[in-house]
Amino acid sequence: LQGEHGGALRLASLAGLPEGFRSAHLSMPRHWLRQACERGDRRPVVVDKSALSQSPDADLYADSGVLALACAPLLRDGTLEGALGVFAVGAKSAFDDDELSLLEAIADHAAQAVSNARLFERLKARNRELEALRSLGEALRGATSAEEVAVVVRVHAREAVRADAAGVGLLDSSGEAIVGYADGFLAQNTGRVFRVSGGLTPSVLGANRPFVTEDLAAEPQLK
Repeated sequence: LQGEHGGALRLASLAGLPEGFRSAHLSMPRHWLRQACERGDRRPVVVDKSALSQSPDADLYADSGVLALACAPLLRDGTLEGALGVFAVGAKSAFDDDELSLLEAIADHAAQAVSNARLFERLKARNRELEALRSLGEALRGATSAEEVAVVVRVHAREAVRADAAGVGLLDSSGEAIVGYADGFLAQNTGRVFRVSGGLTPSVLGANRPFVTEDLAAEPQLK
């Protein structure tokens, strides 16, 4: 399946082939799919044994006994949703026109179903967001101090994004330091004072949006 924001195809389901296919990075199907999309139609791309033997994944296909494959793009309103691939192994070495027409029809139905499922997932996610905001609003009405607000926001933020821990920092009266309120594995930072001018604080305050880091220990501000 294609990610919603593009990028590599992810193998979502596999049957009839060794498990090695599930973990392998298959480069050529992406190339063949690109050819199909450039044609602007839904016809399956057929790859015979000769073409397979020249692909970067030739050893994987050979070890699995694949003699040919047909790959149909899952296209919905011009958007690539994924791909449907079938493989000829053993006695079967090719696909006839009737089989390819059927594969194209199956891929067309699959593309519509995947598109509809993703729309439903987006609606569910949006409903979760609205419910999280409604619940947060109700909880904040009962908070009577900045510290209570910090606790409410911390708890709801952690639950909303399914995080392992959450923390809220509040500027002190001087405006030069931040007092932390945290839970989970960050709980020891509750009451800790962070200088506004030190560490990641300038980056966080200056971003005007969520600051994201994939490796906190690698951030140069912390070295």
